Amino acid sequence: MDDAFDRSKNLEQLALVWFDTENIVDNELEIRMRAIIDYFKFFNHADECYDYLRSTHQAKLFIIISSNYNKIDQIRHFLTTVHQFKHVHAVYVYLTDENNEREMDMDYPKVCGVYMELQKLVSELGEKVATLTKYANMLFECSTGGTTTSYIGINEMWYQRSIDIALSLPISNNDRQTLIDKCRMYYKGNTMTEEIIDEFEKTYDPDKAIWWYTRNCFLYRILNGVLRQKNMEAALYFRFYLLDICKQLKSVQEEYLEYFDDRPLLKTYRGQLMTREEVIYLEKFAGFTYSINSLLSTTTNRSTALIFSGITGSATPRSDGYISVLFEIEADTRLLQKPFAYIGHLSYFGSNEDEVLFMIGAMLLLTATQYDEQQNLHIFKFSLISYKDLTYPNPQLPSAISIESKFINIGYLIQRSYLHESHAAKYYNSLLNDFLGDSQNTCACYIGLGWIACENDKYDLALKYQTTALQLYDQARLSSTDLLLNIYNCLGAINRKENNYEQAMDFYIKAEQYNNVQCIDRQWINLDEFRNVSSIHMAAIYKLQQRFDLTWNMYLKTIEKIPNAKLHKMVFEYIVKAYNDSIENRKRFLDYTIQYLPSLYEFIVYSYVHIVELAVSRKDYDFAIDCLKKLLEIESKSGKSATHKKQYHYTNVPFLYKKIGCLYEEKGDLNSTIEWFEKAFETGMMFSQLISHNYLITPRHIALLYAKQGGEKVTLAIEWQKRFIEMLLKDKHNLQSCAMELALPQIEVCDIDSELWQINFLQLRISETKLCWNEVEVRSHHEDDASTYNNMIALSYYDIAKLCERSEEANLYYKKCVLSYLKNELQHLLRDVKPISIKAIESHFSTEQEVDERYRTCHYLNEEIPILWTTLRQQNVSNGCIKLIRTDSGTDPTSVIVSVRVQLEVFPENDYERLKNYYDSDYHRWINIGSMKHVRAFHTALKLPNGKILVVGGEGDGPAAAELYNPSTGKWSATGNMIYARNLHTASVLNNGKVLVVAGSGDSNSTELYDPSTGKWTAGAGVKYPRRMHTAVVLNDGRVLVTGGIVGGGTLLNTAELYDPSTGRWTVTSPMNQARNWHTASVLNNGKVLIVGGSNAAGEYVVITELYDPSSNTWTPADNLNYPRTYHTAVVLTDGKVLIIGGSDDEHGLLHTSELYDPSTGHWTTTGDLNEARMFPGACLLANGQVLVIGGQANNATPMNTAELYDPSTGTWTLTSKLNHARDGHTISVLNNGRVLVTGGYGNKLQSSAELYIPHTKDDQDRTEL
Repeated sequence: MDDAFDRSKNLEQLALVWFDTENIVDNELEIRMRAIIDYFKFFNHADECYDYLRSTHQAKLFIIISSNYNKIDQIRHFLTTVHQFKHVHAVYVYLTDENNEREMDMDYPKVCGVYMELQKLVSELGEKVATLTKYANMLFECSTGGTTTSYIGINEMWYQRSIDIALSLPISNNDRQTLIDKCRMYYKGNTMTEEIIDEFEKTYDPDKAIWWYTRNCFLYRILNGVLRQKNMEAALYFRFYLLDICKQLKSVQEEYLEYFDDRPLLKTYRGQLMTREEVIYLEKFAGFTYSINSLLSTTTNRSTALIFSGITGSATPRSDGYISVLFEIEADTRLLQKPFAYIGHLSYFGSNEDEVLFMIGAMLLLTATQYDEQQNLHIFKFSLISYKDLTYPNPQLPSAISIESKFINIGYLIQRSYLHESHAAKYYNSLLNDFLGDSQNTCACYIGLGWIACENDKYDLALKYQTTALQLYDQARLSSTDLLLNIYNCLGAINRKENNYEQAMDFYIKAEQYNNVQCIDRQWINLDEFRNVSSIHMAAIYKLQQRFDLTWNMYLKTIEKIPNAKLHKMVFEYIVKAYNDSIENRKRFLDYTIQYLPSLYEFIVYSYVHIVELAVSRKDYDFAIDCLKKLLEIESKSGKSATHKKQYHYTNVPFLYKKIGCLYEEKGDLNSTIEWFEKAFETGMMFSQLISHNYLITPRHIALLYAKQGGEKVTLAIEWQKRFIEMLLKDKHNLQSCAMELALPQIEVCDIDSELWQINFLQLRISETKLCWNEVEVRSHHEDDASTYNNMIALSYYDIAKLCERSEEANLYYKKCVLSYLKNELQHLLRDVKPISIKAIESHFSTEQEVDERYRTCHYLNEEIPILWTTLRQQNVSNGCIKLIRTDSGTDPTSVIVSVRVQLEVFPENDYERLKNYYDSDYHRWINIGSMKHVRAFHTALKLPNGKILVVGGEGDGPAAAELYNPSTGKWSATGNMIYARNLHTASVLNNGKVLVVAGSGDSNSTELYDPSTGKWTAGAGVKYPRRMHTAVVLNDGRVLVTGGIVGGGTLLNTAELYDPSTGRWTVTSPMNQARNWHTASVLNNGKVLIVGGSNAAGEYVVITELYDPSSNTWTPADNLNYPRTYHTAVVLTDGKVLIIGGSDDEHGLLHTSELYDPSTGHWTTTGDLNEARMFPGACLLANGQVLVIGGQANNATPMNTAELYDPSTGTWTLTSKLNHARDGHTISVLNNGRVLVTGGYGNKLQSSAELYIPHTKDDQDRTEL
């Protein structure tokens, strides 16, 4: 670990940069400044300074610029530029002019002052740094410099394991002196720090560990810097010191419990300033667990914490763009795994301190978030938890694990993390230097290197390392069985991956003699996918060879060693799925295991379901049908189908029948489809108490299939439609619909017999209600049940009428269809009246005033259906009938006309001018609609084939939640939740109608598929590279291309991967030429993909663009942008050109500019500038060819409410109506009717609101002529 304390790296958390235009910085001044902030850089040229600021992201920077008043323009340009860097914390301006009393206007939030006296600047800088140092160890911060906490997941667990291993290693007598020597080397030339190091060497005592930690000196700064950066090489030198702190904390915690056992709960606070991005980064994991990556200082004094939160005492946002945050931590002092305690009496500052210190590795559960509008304060509430509270494998290492096993396992965890292969190999190589002469641990390091090479398919290198390890084991006459277990299992894995199964079996047999119960449980705890459980791999190889009896025996042998029954299913699943075996061979093995029912019932069912889904994804319907019939056989043999209430569809016989029918329909075999659907319906009615109301839709589907066959089957189609209507009317969840059915004879419609009237009235309704069986969900116990039922009843009446072909019966059913739609709309209007009655309707419309005040703003009907109603005064109701006026001009309106649209409006008699103005003002405006069920930002929204909008994930109170917007009703409804919470992900509609969601922050390498027909999510194959802030586009051949993004603490990716929906698999394609995130990807008309802008690994905004050719899987450079940019958006125009809009760059900050890429020439040209600069805007292409851009972020991270229209014919932008709510981090979707739906985002806080933009279309023009 020779480079662990390399001076070129900043191991602390702060850095000082001096841009000196006057050449005043000398050695003496450098020494003075290093006494305040050790890591010091100075530059005489602005470009060199900018380059450094772009290249470093690991520190919180303080900047000094020394100049004179005559260079005021240069100073302002420098300040404007450095303000764009988020890691710049504060800026100081020093004017060298003598006796210059002119004041400078420095309207920059980060500028702390303009100084004429250097001594005053140095003094105030020192005070600010001293204050910040105490709380510089931020609890949450988005930077590549690391964080005090990490979301606990498999990708982060490696670090906690590393620390646990470091603290469990034996301490030598030389450890303290080694650390002192390393610190002397690192701080060489910093005379003040060198003196403190000398004092530490002479006076340090383990009982004063916390005293030294709380002292504002090198030890606090470098320790927390190393831990936050997850610099394991350097952290290993602090083992003895961390253990001393741990012992002191544990001792004080035990004393507290002894004296205050009746008050075990302790509440502590911590305040800090955060950027909007950091708040988003934290809130995306609300409800999740975080681990503390370093020592964490808190206070029991809430007022003290509020001071550090930076609250201003008013609801006005801070001018510097930061957000005030308060963390509340409730800790149970009886939790002793990671100690914490009051340290005031042990502190350097004395017993007056209310400080509570938490040990590294403590875990915090984010239980709630609040926003205090009066103080403009975000509050995050945490509870300290123990390992046993985790719902996933315990991250605590069992005490029985040998030291050598710990070293082997830590390498695997690093390999599985986002730090990639090179970091794990570097870790082992650094340990090899420390273990010279230690044969046992040296052997462990070679084994670890072998595993890393094997898992990265470097088999020759893996074989070399394991051979070296085995030779060392024999030469040193070692006796650790853990070492041999790993060597033989790794050699088995190498041969197995190279398809040398016989040699693999030989090594696994050797390894098997060292396996035991403790080993198998331990391997699961260590999350290494059973790599050291040789019997599992032997069983999997037997399965590949179709020696199923041996597979089964080896499975039984394995689970005998595993006392934890929960792991048995995982073992079985692993064997079935192992090594990407063919689904045909998996099925053969499962067929073999059916003989062991019912004990393996759930295991076998799950595995069959998995191969059914794989078969369907590759359109192998015959194979999938065969598997489903096997599942029916399993249900029969298990004897559980009629006696257990199954929540999982595949253990439900009616569902299996229906699924088989659906697959026959995919094949085009209608007779077989009908046969299996009828079985599903009959069986479903037998066990109606066990099934969901989704089965109500089956009769309609059967009717449609009979109608499709025509001829004599039409009679059967009509019978099934009537049966379907009868079922809906009798269903217990449709009582309101039944009441409305009774009211049908009392509703009289003028000229309902007019065929033209029927066509005009039904055209839009039918087009929006005509959903096939798999596009509708009949939900029980939901407020929209009745409206869904009524629409389906109306649609069935319509289908019957069409089948009756212009007969009297047809006219009767057309009338019933019209009346069903009308009653549904009445039901929407009078939703609070149950059941609907004539008298109730009368009372609601008794006076003009009541209509205007009660319903003007709170009720709406289908916004697409303008119906003119008469005012229902007493004189308008005759013989107990309501008269509904048709919408053409054939009926004279009566005294008051009510236009039932988004809101109810009342118009006086013959006030046609007002009515016309109402309609004319309708376009180019924003209309508030119902809010989503969750607040969201940085989520996704996309249009499904049925026209509904699916909103998924995002930062907010429902990061795993999904919901649907139905444009025909203007309603939001919940649908199935995702498996993982996530934001900053991507979502794509596949050609088969399903939705693919990829990666993001919730679970960074997982994918999921949403099926609109079921409203359910299923896990997809994981991407190879975890990522967020990436892009995903659907290629012309149906595959999905995912590019770039960021992983973990800030590693940018240039990798690209392809998803093939036909196989459900991902393949890595050639990488981009430039690693980037926050870029855009656009599919051109020629099928190529254009990648534009973004940020690169150096933090620079990218000017480079490139093209991906799916036919050759190659990337080629394209013409550079005129302006580098990130946080922009892109739209493909109707002529095939690509419009790039807004964003941000290093030089100008927010951008007004927009550019056009012409695929025919391959060149970029500038086009009209936006009226307002913005980043994170939303943009879409309207039906008229114009581009609508909305919202985004203005200066100081302020959300915007403005919108603009781009006209490609003129190349100009014009402002249009403002949004009702300012937003950034929102979504924008174009509906089938041309309107634009905008959802969520940030305003003053997270929003659930949604609104519609109404563009001016031809239909609107016709309407204004009413």
